Amino acid sequence: MQFIPEKKTVATLLSAKKQFEIPRFQREYSWERSQLSEFLDDIIKQIALVDGKLVTSDYFLGTMLFVGNFTSAERKMDVVDGQQRITTVTIFLSVLSALFSKEQLGNLGDKVWGYLISKDDNDQEFAVLKNETPNPFFQRLIQTRPRQVSGPAATEEEERIEVADKFFQDNLKFANLKKRFSTLGGMDISGMNYPEVLKALRDQILGSVIICLCTEEKHQANMIFEVLNAKGMNLDPIDLIKNEIFSVITNEVPTDEAKNYWKMIKANLSPRGYVAMDTTTFFRHYWISKYSKVPSAKLYKEFQKKVRPVSEQNYLIFLKELEEASREYMKIIHPSPHNYGNKRHYLYIPEAYGNINASKTIQPRVVLLALQDARFNRDVLSAEMLKRVLYAIERFHFVFSLMAMRASKLENIYSEFAIDLRGATSKNDANNLAERFIARLGGLLPDYEAFRPKFIELEYVDGNQSGDVNAKYAIYALTKYLEGLDISPNNASIEHIANKSSDISNRHNIGNLLILEEVINTALPPGASFDQKIGAYAVSNFQSVKNFVRQSAIWGEEQIKVRGAELARIFYEKILGKTIPEHITS
Repeated sequence: MQFIPEKKTVATLLSAKKQFEIPRFQREYSWERSQLSEFLDDIIKQIALVDGKLVTSDYFLGTMLFVGNFTSAERKMDVVDGQQRITTVTIFLSVLSALFSKEQLGNLGDKVWGYLISKDDNDQEFAVLKNETPNPFFQRLIQTRPRQVSGPAATEEEERIEVADKFFQDNLKFANLKKRFSTLGGMDISGMNYPEVLKALRDQILGSVIICLCTEEKHQANMIFEVLNAKGMNLDPIDLIKNEIFSVITNEVPTDEAKNYWKMIKANLSPRGYVAMDTTTFFRHYWISKYSKVPSAKLYKEFQKKVRPVSEQNYLIFLKELEEASREYMKIIHPSPHNYGNKRHYLYIPEAYGNINASKTIQPRVVLLALQDARFNRDVLSAEMLKRVLYAIERFHFVFSLMAMRASKLENIYSEFAIDLRGATSKNDANNLAERFIARLGGLLPDYEAFRPKFIELEYVDGNQSGDVNAKYAIYALTKYLEGLDISPNNASIEHIANKSSDISNRHNIGNLLILEEVINTALPPGASFDQKIGAYAVSNFQSVKNFVRQSAIWGEEQIKVRGAELARIFYEKILGKTIPEHITS
């Protein structure tokens, strides 16, 4: 493999009449504000203030690797290493061009623009940097004059491009540049002309040096990619896996199926209105749910071992399954009744997913992916067993959070069950596996003597406190059990029996909470007495509230403790299904 090194400045690179294309297998643009800030600081640090003028200096921007030849007639060159830098430089120059035009220096803006949009010998324009992944977002925002913003960013990559653009727009303002020049080099540029500062930044970035390594061995681009990783690029496993897949699936006509699947996966993980999910996290959860439990660093090697034989057809099947799993994954992350046709008998599923997500733990996703597959894709798990497993997981993680238990063994347990469940071919096998899994989780629960005091001390203040989540889950779970419901009641809210404003020390504890119809709760006047509340509670349709009215004549700190202990007993024995030793009487 032969590499031809060439020393170029950014200016000579971008004016070489070449189109630098990001290959299909490359990772998406990933720079964040910290890297953008470091990039801008490095540029500014090279500029000195000498006799009232800003003077640039030599700066090495790094090495970039291309597939192609600068001397050939072929316009296209693939960027194998350097995508993040060349994309950032392009965004920087786009902002700089717009700023020159805003300062009534359109001729200078046009000159800078020429490094982004070049012309061939027939006077036809072409983009110097070509990247199809964020198309047309990148092209419209960065490579079009005037800028065309057609809507919000739809993917994680587009969000980062937008962040980079806004970062440079903000930090290249004169006021912010004065602060940076002062902080980084002790230079006072407040008396200077703003366009002169912009010119210095332009000259510094365009004069920065790059060592360009070129090879014409296009078919070995994926090998180069792996070599670079071995040399310290530290690429994410998903980037290496993508590279491997795209190096095998080379057919792009009549459609580029591999790229289309990948775009669908990214789109599934970046739904509008939500924070985009990390692709690597999703992929690892999918992998250890189906193939083997391995750390992230070993995913690529495991992929090479498990997804065999290597063939275009086999890799397309893998991509298709991965795309389907990404859709199922988002049903878990963003649960909705709509995902299950708004069917009443499935409404417990999005509620269970919501409860599990609220516990701030991601390990259960490994099992939830396998459960979705077993029930809805292969129909090897009964509806009743699905419900039991989901209840077991959500209740376990409530206790897990309550008791601050260690998570060291959970991923192994979840991965083992998920892989076994995916291998089940009958409802009998799948249901038996699920039964054993439920028992295994139950065996990890604490004894009652450890559980009870933690449960009694659960507090709910106003729904905005860090501890409110556990108390809310517990009181709703108790209400569902006592009322015989599969899902939490609609139009109901948490009521403090003793007023939140009272001086009772344990007024926020779970023993002082009950679920009450919203219409009754909101009708109670502020500071209502216990007698007034009992009168209002009497019209509730909840049997648990009616029982409370019958049993409670007075209310205070002691009664809250007693009721809290009773709720702890019910939760442990009836909801968790655990046995309380006979010697424990309260």
